[in-house]
Amino acid sequence: QVDARTGLLVFFPCIPGSGKSALSGPASYDLLNSSLKTLHESNPSSGPQRELIVLVGDKVKKKYWPQVKSARVKQPASIFIADKNAPSSAWPVVGGAAGNGLVVPVVPDRRALSTTRIEGIRKSSGEVDGQVCHFYPFSFHYLAVCMARVMARPAKSHVGGLDCALPHTCIVVTKFFSLYRRISSDEFLDAIRVKVQNSGSVCATKPIEVPFFGSGELPDLPQDVVDVLTAALQMQYGYELERKNPETLISKDPAVQDIEKRLRAVLKTHKDMLLGISADEVTSRSAFVDQVALFTKTVCEDDITTGTNVETAVNTSAAKKIRLVSIDSPVQTIHAALKTAANKESLVMEALKFMGAELCRDKFTSTHGFEQNTHVTMAHSSRMVQGDMISKYESLLNQTVGIRVVGLLWSDRIAALAIELPMTARNGTSTIPESSNAFSHITLWRDGAKSMESNQLPKMVSQGEASEITLRHPFEVEGTFSFWE
Repeated sequence: QVDARTGLLVFFPCIPGSGKSALSGPASYDLLNSSLKTLHESNPSSGPQRELIVLVGDKVKKKYWPQVKSARVKQPASIFIADKNAPSSAWPVVGGAAGNGLVVPVVPDRRALSTTRIEGIRKSSGEVDGQVCHFYPFSFHYLAVCMARVMARPAKSHVGGLDCALPHTCIVVTKFFSLYRRISSDEFLDAIRVKVQNSGSVCATKPIEVPFFGSGELPDLPQDVVDVLTAALQMQYGYELERKNPETLISKDPAVQDIEKRLRAVLKTHKDMLLGISADEVTSRSAFVDQVALFTKTVCEDDITTGTNVETAVNTSAAKKIRLVSIDSPVQTIHAALKTAANKESLVMEALKFMGAELCRDKFTSTHGFEQNTHVTMAHSSRMVQGDMISKYESLLNQTVGIRVVGLLWSDRIAALAIELPMTARNGTSTIPESSNAFSHITLWRDGAKSMESNQLPKMVSQGEASEITLRHPFEVEGTFSFWE
């Protein structure tokens, strides 16, 4: 029997290199499946757990959107992620494929969704007509970074064949960018909504907005990048008006060959700058997963008529994003307990001296490299969605817990205390979930290493790359549950 509950269709009105496959890849799939499981367990009477489906466009041999529609008909309650670039011509088709599902577009941040205006076109004869104006909803920064990302793909590595080995890769990305011509950034979301809803589906009033650029002010694009992107768009439009396709003329048209060559040259020159201004994958993926989870929760509660709850939830999440859930223990407490342990066990003393610690009374007189915000990480936004972190840990916020320190592991770059946690907090009633880290620990000291590297210490010990002490006299310190925003 078909599960006729309202589902979700998430799609990407973007261009190659925007990061959609990274957003909808295995890491996101696992996080979203976990979120669906949590939603189902919170209300099992609502029906079976919803199916999560990701259909990768580059792996589909037949026409893509008819397959989406077929899948949605068979599983209308599913959470469906359409991993395919969907330009404006596809938006009515997206609406038609959604069935009873809520349609949600995924868009880049406002610095990427910013109108680009071009004056002039270049005809195949070489003549330039400066009277023709055209505009696009995405910025030149966005186009340049997307193109640089595609060109950074190793030869023959992309399942769809769009990587540096293709002779006309840059022309292809330019063509995709041009498919959004005559839509400004201000009109972009309204245009999506109208075309989707004219096809009989409901479109969310608010999109999923994903960070495309890193924090901080964007630098100006180098002038040679601006010049060649302008020339590429002028040629693309000029050829289109003559019913010619630059993509098919790459082998015989010197003008097209010249544009491709110039694009590759400037992308190579400015590769580090262009790739360096984009947001890191973990940040973008976390934002994507959290917002899909919020829309999913709203769909599960059957409130898709206005999108008000979704919008409120997304705004609240953005304002109060939890980076990690921790059990914080003051560094002074940790150091005092370690000093006591070092006085009882000479191996602990030797390990601390290796890290540069000098013990005096109840503290270290030399703390270079020692963590000052000592804590046990219970959950991190890169591995758990916001809703799950809140549902699992909100009742434990500010609760105290006894942390039993049972060992010390260290390499020449990083050290951590192996710990054990009780079943409940000090109040005796609040159950403590298992940490998302396989190795429960407190990072103690680092010398040029990142905190997350402490997770690898047990493996490094087994490979002879780190040392370990099991304490003969384990000790306990007190910690407090906290949300890091």
